[in-house]
Parts: sequence; C-alpha cells; structure tokens
Amino acid sequence: GVNTRSLCTLVCKWNLDANANTARWNDDFLASVGLKDLRASCDIGSEFKAPGSELGTLTHQASSDLGLTTSVKVGVGIIDAHAGGIGCVGASQHPMEGRLALIAGTSACHM
Repeated sequence: GVNTRSLCTLVCKWNLDANANTARWNDDFLASVGLKDLRASCDIGSEFKAPGSELGTLTHQASSDLGLTTSVKVGVGIIDAHAGGIGCVGASQHPMEGRLALIAGTSACHM
C-alpha cells in the first residue's frame, strides 16, 4: 500500500493549508485549537496528491481479497459530496448555471 493522502479530504476536513505551490499543515492553527501535538502523536500524513492522481496498482493482498488482478490501477479518492457534484455536472445535458443539487453522503451538501 501507499500512505498518500487526498488533498480534497485534507483541505476540506483536516485543515491542510494548500495552494498551487505548496501543501502544509498549519501548526499555528492546530496549536490554537489545542492540537499542538497532533502531528507528533499520530500519522496525519505528509504526502498529498490531488483526487484522481494515480498511486500505483493493487497490492497482491488487495487483488487476492477483491478477486482482481494486480494490474488494476489505484487512484487518490475524493470526498463523497464532491464526487456527487462531479457526477451531477457529468450527468447533465443542460448548463449547470442556476441549478442546485442536494447531495447526501456522510454529510448533506447543497452544491
């Protein structure tokens, strides 16, 4: 396996400070909310990639468990609500301007 985190999840759910050139944990913010030692006490990640980026192929164990070959490519995941938004845009035959989608997953979002 690969210990790479999704920028989508980290920015939206975990306070990763990301822009076009860098991605870093905001240690000042973590300290201000009483989590100064979080990065030292658990692995919240240090390698980040954009959703859909290729990570490699299935491990032998995963391919055996899933009944698939090791040639199956694995990509970086995305938050369910954001995936729903992409699905709405992809499924639409009409311009999305002025439209609203209610996407329910682990949370409910109006996008």
